[in-house]
Amino acid sequence: MDLFLIGLSLTAAAISFITTLLCTKPLIERFKEVKLTGIDVHKPSRPEIPEMGGIAIIVGFLIGLISLLLLVSHPRILYILAAVVTIFLMAFIGIIDDLTRLTQNWKPLLAALAAMPLVIIRVGYSTIFLPFIGFVDVGLLYWYLVVPLGVTLAANGFNSLAGFNGLEAGTAVIISLFLTMEAIILNVSETAIMTAALMGASLAFLRYNRYPAKVFPGDTGTLTIGAIIASAVIIGRMEWIGVLTFTPHLINYILIISTSKRLTSSSEFSPTTVQSDGTLGPSPSMNQRVTLADLILSIKRMKEPELVKLLWAFEILACIMSLVLTFHYAGLLQFSS
Repeated sequence: MDLFLIGLSLTAAAISFITTLLCTKPLIERFKEVKLTGIDVHKPSRPEIPEMGGIAIIVGFLIGLISLLLLVSHPRILYILAAVVTIFLMAFIGIIDDLTRLTQNWKPLLAALAAMPLVIIRVGYSTIFLPFIGFVDVGLLYWYLVVPLGVTLAANGFNSLAGFNGLEAGTAVIISLFLTMEAIILNVSETAIMTAALMGASLAFLRYNRYPAKVFPGDTGTLTIGAIIASAVIIGRMEWIGVLTFTPHLINYILIISTSKRLTSSSEFSPTTVQSDGTLGPSPSMNQRVTLADLILSIKRMKEPELVKLLWAFEILACIMSLVLTFHYAGLLQFSS
């Protein structure tokens, strides 16, 4: 295991953590002043909470990543910069969505357009790894289909499993922690420093986003986090490892599309029911659209922190499966060398 890469990853995480920690509270106060707030529908009192806090994650991530690149040159700097442009574009889409509420038909299209810098630079490899099969060359389909589809599904999938205090930030910490470890195992430095920077920023944001939340990430945060993860695994040739880490999000996305028969927005349906003691139940709209949270709450009602911890546990299980695949992948690479 490369100790230098571990040091770089820890440095990126530390810079991102400190930056996000310092800028989140001032942003909360500013959002309150300009009334950029939303209702916390999962509490009986329905408090108004500042939204678009994901800006703090983005700022922390970018400063952590850019600071590291200023200190140490990287052979794939062009790939990383293409990813940064994609991340900027996705953040811009998220901001527009938070301010204007884009329709669900527009989000996938705009996400695919945000992936174009990765396509233009030809980031990644047309030869992709398939578990227990090996490497398969898909040619131009990789850049014109796999890359934009991957960014779109990651951004919108991460955005779909959201809305509970600490869920998005905590999930981002778990995924980015495992991906950082896996990138270090595979000696993929570009992925390691990107996911480490995301981990540090998300961990700092979790301090303000955990129950009871003082700020929400908004679509600005969720869409961008998904794009960061997708870009990082595409650059590092870790596509299937990334897919496994997204298992809960993919299940949730499939549930939504298969039950509603179309792309939908949460605002179209009734939110999760809340009892006076804070216990959550499934949405009354389950006959029209089912989410993973609805499915869990239909089996057992629970309070918000319990539900979030259960979803975190699902995420950890998915990431453990991705770690198993990583060791399998590392074994294949060692064998082929």
